[in-house]
Amino acid sequence: MNLSKRTLLELFALSVVSLFFELLAIRWLSADFRAFAVFRTFPLVTCFVGLGAGFALNRDAVFRYTPWALVFFVGVAKLAEFFKVGFWGFPSASVFNWQSLPVEGMPGAVYLVMFSFVLLLLLAGPFLVSACIGARLGVLFNQAASLQSYAVNLAGALLGSCLFTLLSFLGSPPWQLLLVTAGALALFAPGRKRLVWLAAACLVAVLAALPCPVSSMALSEAFTVYQEKAAKTFWSPYQRLDLRLYRDKAESGQETGRFLGLELGVNRLFYQYFFSPELALSSFPADLRGFVQIRRDQYSLPEKIKPSPEWGPTVTFDRGDQSSLPAEVKPGRSVLVLAAGTGQDVAAAVQHGATEVDAVDIDPVILELGRRYNPIYSQPSVHLFCDDARHYIGRCKKKYDLIVYSFLDSHAVLGQGSSVRLDSYPYTQEGIVSGLNLLQPDGLMVVSFSAVTPWLERRLYKTISEAVGYEPLLIEGKEGFGHLFFVLGQAVRDRAVQPPAGWKLKDKPQIDPGERSLTDDWPYLYVRPDVLDVPYLLIIFQIVLASFLAARRVLVGKGNLLHWQMFFLGAAFLLLELHSISFLSLLYGSTWLTSAVAINGILLMIFCSNLLVMKFGRFFVGKEWLIYLLLLLSIAGDYLLPVTALAGEPEVLRYSLLTLVTLLPLCVAGFLFSALFSRVDNAAQALAFNLFGSVVGGMLEYLSNFWGVKALCLVAAWFYLMALLCLLKGGRADRTA
Repeated sequence: MNLSKRTLLELFALSVVSLFFELLAIRWLSADFRAFAVFRTFPLVTCFVGLGAGFALNRDAVFRYTPWALVFFVGVAKLAEFFKVGFWGFPSASVFNWQSLPVEGMPGAVYLVMFSFVLLLLLAGPFLVSACIGARLGVLFNQAASLQSYAVNLAGALLGSCLFTLLSFLGSPPWQLLLVTAGALALFAPGRKRLVWLAAACLVAVLAALPCPVSSMALSEAFTVYQEKAAKTFWSPYQRLDLRLYRDKAESGQETGRFLGLELGVNRLFYQYFFSPELALSSFPADLRGFVQIRRDQYSLPEKIKPSPEWGPTVTFDRGDQSSLPAEVKPGRSVLVLAAGTGQDVAAAVQHGATEVDAVDIDPVILELGRRYNPIYSQPSVHLFCDDARHYIGRCKKKYDLIVYSFLDSHAVLGQGSSVRLDSYPYTQEGIVSGLNLLQPDGLMVVSFSAVTPWLERRLYKTISEAVGYEPLLIEGKEGFGHLFFVLGQAVRDRAVQPPAGWKLKDKPQIDPGERSLTDDWPYLYVRPDVLDVPYLLIIFQIVLASFLAARRVLVGKGNLLHWQMFFLGAAFLLLELHSISFLSLLYGSTWLTSAVAINGILLMIFCSNLLVMKFGRFFVGKEWLIYLLLLLSIAGDYLLPVTALAGEPEVLRYSLLTLVTLLPLCVAGFLFSALFSRVDNAAQALAFNLFGSVVGGMLEYLSNFWGVKALCLVAAWFYLMALLCLLKGGRADRTA
């Protein structure tokens, strides 16, 4: 049975909207609510649960409630924002996310109960919207052959993902994305009720566009008199940015006062200050000078390193009054600044006479703000690069006198459900070595880091020591901010460097023999695998229980072996997808473009696999076990092939091989799914099983925090073995066992 043109168009359009909304929910919740900034898995699996429940319901009556589900989602989110729930941190004992309690001193148990309640309310919206859309998709899927419907669904999902990527790159705020979603859904409303749907769409956009006050993050309320009252909000491809400008009080005849600096927040959390490098300290208002001096001093290595008779020659750090980051080794040389941000550290290098400064930052909007407010960025000696730090140092062919890791502390994760953060790979052993390879023989590298907990300091110290083979010079920052400076280079290896005068050489931390150091396979700087994370496990249990209640009509009852294969395939595929995104981000850079290309590339591969099955699937009837065997072999190859494979070979050959080996299991898995999906009689129910399996896979991604990124391949292989067992027990056709 073929689909009519109208039905075909509706299935395609709803497939576009379903994935578009899923990505929208993840982007909005992870940016406006700090609890989801590094825990994107929860919005992701919530949308999967909703779609799965909708496919299982398979009723048009549910779809009619879509506009009101959208209104509920946006209304709850805006209420939570108004009551400053967006500032609440995730209650985790093992994953550092900058703050855990909304009120200082609140008992953990009380906060956990409050957070659980708010979490359910916030996630109820994405669940309801996804369930409503899934209910109509389930009806449409069962009106044609399963592979035909699946092909249309994949094509729509691919377009939805590309459209969302484009709008995110253009900086579209959530209210615009929601207007696109609601408007597209209104097109398929029942004729006489279309006006109601359109009214609901407008209400959604208006609610989402309502401004909520952004709290100042200034260290003292006395400084807020120099801030502009309203914060400006920008949306980069990675995160939400809130900008407040500092201006001097306006003089007579002037509309605005002199620009002093800015305060930048990321995802509801302070990120960085910038104060004009053109102004001497004495030019700032008297009540701001101490604050500005602290901000400048805490980044600097002041004065000169005094000679040490027993060490021989020493390297000196010169500091001018305007320096704001580790100063250049010697004036007039090349400097590389990683995580340059708005450019306080770049200004320091230029003021010390650097003839060439390469400034790298991953966020294009932050770099643009730097261009707008930092005149140093317009100087010919400064070159800006919008790139991932690890990717840049891995491909750079230049040599530098000074390399600065300028407090890389990202507040976002790779992709949509990974535990790997954007700043993870530069801090691994391999990342540190890659950075040192760019130093001149007499150059130094300064790794600046804000270690607010002792275990972060110990982990980074051990990682760096094991990477370079000697102990770094560890300098303690001032003013109790927890800032540390790890100084590396041949001069440090030769013990020819001492801490600057007036600065304290921090004692070597006591490293536990079992302390884990960072590698490209285990890049989890902010994770403590030695801690039983009871709060996180309780939240996981809450989500799993809610998912089970939503799926009980599908999963409980007589087992259908083919459908259970779909369940295991869903869990395994999501694990492979998250693993591949993490690996490709290491290979090509942890940028939004890499993630977008990976996701869309995977969708395209699945679409092509489905077309191949539609044309040649009859040749594989009864031979599905061969596809399983090929899949398991490809997973083994992916697991065993090291990142350093073909090191020294032409870059094109190396990248092509590693990419092929990484994506091959996903390609075979897509082919296997389509081959089995072609045999189902109830496509909606089979997809429901598959989506609920994806929920399990999303939750189990957390295991990589203990076992490493590559271990996800082993967990996926186990799920595929379970699916193969179902096949061997008779799960070749859509019949009840």
